[in-house]
Amino acid sequence: MRELHLVRSESTGSTLVLESPEGDRYSLAIDEVRSFLSPAEEKSEPRALPLRPRDIQDRIRGGATVSQVAEQMGVPEARVEPYAHPVLLERARIAELAKNSHPVREDGPARLSLWEVLATALAARGEDLTTSRWDAHREAGGQWIVVVTWGDHRAEWTLQNHTSASATTVARNPVASELMAPPRPAAVAAEEPPAEDEPQPEPKKRRKAVTPHWEDVLLGVRANTKRPR
Repeated sequence: MRELHLVRSESTGSTLVLESPEGDRYSLAIDEVRSFLSPAEEKSEPRALPLRPRDIQDRIRGGATVSQVAEQMGVPEARVEPYAHPVLLERARIAELAKNSHPVREDGPARLSLWEVLATALAARGEDLTTSRWDAHREAGGQWIVVVTWGDHRAEWTLQNHTSASATTVARNPVASELMAPPRPAAVAAEEPPAEDEPQPEPKKRRKAVTPHWEDVLLGVRANTKRPR
């Protein structure tokens, strides 16, 4: 490789003049030097999402999390969040509606709300409903499912008539059914029948004292000897 030297006197603002030891001269455009020393970074457009926004929202509405959908598509969560946010708000609204719904029992909808029924049932077990987490998701058929979790427990209800003020919830799994059972009345101890009065022994009749006759006294007859009539 031949070594070239810069000829400053002949170089300009747009062209550099270079000279070899043999006296040969070469010109080099300054723009080429600049592009070589600091190449412009290619502005790559973000690749298209594997799923349409509507499909992303359907998965979130079906109960998936943002991280789950992002992992399935192989994209950062930030690209999923704009589509997931309105659906997450919808799920929260349905869960809040379920709190005020009336759970359906064997004899019909309860007068108390689902929140009140659960608070009473959990309090009887020494648990606190305020530590629970409420969520909702929609099945493929369009039915909303309400999920309440606390500790290791998970109870599910089907939400009905959620578009009206008379929303009701129906237990969907055994945990929910057990909580919907009406409280059993406290067992009342059977009262023992009053003990019958034991028959009291009849008082002994006092025998009337017999006054001895004067003849008996004189003759030495015993006082308890009955006088013949």
